Amino acid sequence: RIKALFDQEPYFDANGDGIPLYDEAGDRNPGTEEDAAIARNLFIGGEFITLSRLNPEIYAVTAQDLPGGEIEIAAEADPGLSLSYVAVPVAFDAAQQTYSDLTTGALASDPEGEPEDPVVYTAAWLPDTTGVFTVVVQGSDGVGNLVPHRTVSVQVKEPGPLGDFDGDGQVAFQDFIQFAQVFGTKQGDPGWDSRVDLDGDGEVGFSDFVIFAGLFGKTPAAAKGGLR
Repeated sequence: RIKALFDQEPYFDANGDGIPLYDEAGDRNPGTEEDAAIARNLFIGGEFITLSRLNPEIYAVTAQDLPGGEIEIAAEADPGLSLSYVAVPVAFDAAQQTYSDLTTGALASDPEGEPEDPVVYTAAWLPDTTGVFTVVVQGSDGVGNLVPHRTVSVQVKEPGPLGDFDGDGQVAFQDFIQFAQVFGTKQGDPGWDSRVDLDGDGEVGFSDFVIFAGLFGKTPAAAKGGLR
């Protein structure tokens, strides 16, 4: 509509810093999160356009095991957000406990990454007890809009003995099958299982096989450290 009536391009520099939201090729300019945040709160009247959603969004939240008992919380969401997590145990009693009794932390996006829509924010959480937790990810954007929260369920278990993946008290053929199923995977891959990463280097490779072979046929006496 603007281009039809006026000799100008509607690049939308909402904060007036001289850097429009999009360049002449229609690609997003880096460092324009404030322009995007303002755009989310504006609507150009009539039937022809809405600039963006009214609120920022978290699209998905996941949790996966890391070596040493940590759990990585990852949220795929719009760029430029301030996100945090709260780990709420199923046994939490709101009548007897308070928010300060819960584990909280901040999620951060990769500072070296390219501006994208959406981006991934992560945090590493080290549980200090076992049980089932509901991890709630919440936050806001730079102009105060709240992000609708998302949750993921996490079960934190006591670690089993080293090499005993099926929990039957010995390192046997069934454990070998589970080892073989994830051999060659690395942290972040589908099917990743940190219990099988016996050397804790973030991938299941030959060195893990050597450790597993030394345990095969034995009744393990020591457990791998950390909660999982």
